[in-house]
Amino acid sequence: MVQYPARRAKNYRTAVRESAGGKRFRYADSAVDKDSWELKLTGLGANERQAIDAVFVAAEGRLRAFTFLDPFDNLLAYSGELILSAWFKDAGVLLVDGQVDAFGGTSAARITNPTNAARRVYQLIAAPAGYRYTLSAYAKWVGSGVLRLVLGGEVAPGVREFTSAGEWSRLEFSAQWSGNVEVVLAGFELPAMSEVVVCGAQLEPSAAATLYKATNARSGVRRCRFADDGLHWVADGPGLSSTRIVLTTI
Repeated sequence: MVQYPARRAKNYRTAVRESAGGKRFRYADSAVDKDSWELKLTGLGANERQAIDAVFVAAEGRLRAFTFLDPFDNLLAYSGELILSAWFKDAGVLLVDGQVDAFGGTSAARITNPTNAARRVYQLIAAPAGYRYTLSAYAKWVGSGVLRLVLGGEVAPGVREFTSAGEWSRLEFSAQWSGNVEVVLAGFELPAMSEVVVCGAQLEPSAAATLYKATNARSGVRRCRFADDGLHWVADGPGLSSTRIVLTTI
């Protein structure tokens, strides 16, 4: 999806209004805020080049938008606000937000499962199968207990179980799977009659967890366009090519 080094830029615009008396008023024009990515890809085989060309043709250059997974960001929305509707909760799950988190703030949530069956708190992400994703979170148990990280396709996601720890621990689960449905399920599963405090939930299109990035309504799942109406390829060697792609948010 991306090779490093890669570059992401944030572009802002300040609107200026001048009154009849000569005073100037400046304010941020948030409607024009845009992100852009510069991706330099080298050593691509013929199949990889054909795949990129196919996306470019389907998008008709700059005309049509498509989904891009930001390699620098967290794919979960409202990562520190599990109480919000972006997170699905199975029946019977109790959530209390505003708990002390692993960073000294109050973004953690206490999740309680008082039922006699396992229950989940999760998000459904519009992202394709085929990539390797990593789900991570900080967890702390009041007593003994178990927490499972759930990651995979919506129908039969994978599960990794972690046992209790007295202090904050960062849990991590990496998985890759095949399929045609472009939906990723990521979240937590609590066994019957259990309770845990969690914070710092993060989903990344990578093989390992990186530094936690808190998100709000905007996550790393972005709608983008190509910035140019042409792709320029350079032959690196027999059967190998390189190119530079610039994407910008719509």
